[in-house]
Amino acid sequence: MSDYYPNSRAELTTGRVNQTETQTGISAGEDGNYLGQKSACLLNVPVVFMLITGAIDDLWQNKKGEYIVVDYKATAKEEPVTKLDKDWHIGYKRQMEIYQWLLRQNGYKVSNTGYFVYCTGRLDREAFDGRLEFHVKLISYKGSDKWVEKTIMEAYKCLKSKKIPKANKDCDYCNYIKAVDKST
Repeated sequence: MSDYYPNSRAELTTGRVNQTETQTGISAGEDGNYLGQKSACLLNVPVVFMLITGAIDDLWQNKKGEYIVVDYKATAKEEPVTKLDKDWHIGYKRQMEIYQWLLRQNGYKVSNTGYFVYCTGRLDREAFDGRLEFHVKLISYKGSDKWVEKTIMEAYKCLKSKKIPKANKDCDYCNYIKAVDKST
């Protein structure tokens, strides 16, 4: 049951995914990008039909029977990533909260705490020698999905509107388009 639209309904579409087939009927793609659990939510509210999906890297379960969303991240930097405190990490946090929301919409008990398994490629090795080494850090994150459905509905209204929204001065994409327009 939706908080935003009390008469809405979310339906379960989930399954183990591989490169060639899915139990969900949603294509995983030739690149095999969706390996792990895929969760989908059919957000069916009056006059709105949207399919919201996510490819969850891993699901753990705690002693209370709640599912824990786990997302794997990998990079190569001088210093290992040990916390998610950069401005751009908000995208990772939102991603996890959407996964938590999807699972809840499908009737699952979900822990507010999820985990990022952050693997930072080591750059301090003298040679590659066909072997990658990583610093691995388990980073806990307490998410809140209270914003998700309202944001989806706002995006839907924007997409259906005949008016182009005003550019936001803090939007990287808006600023890029503005810069391109000035240069041409």
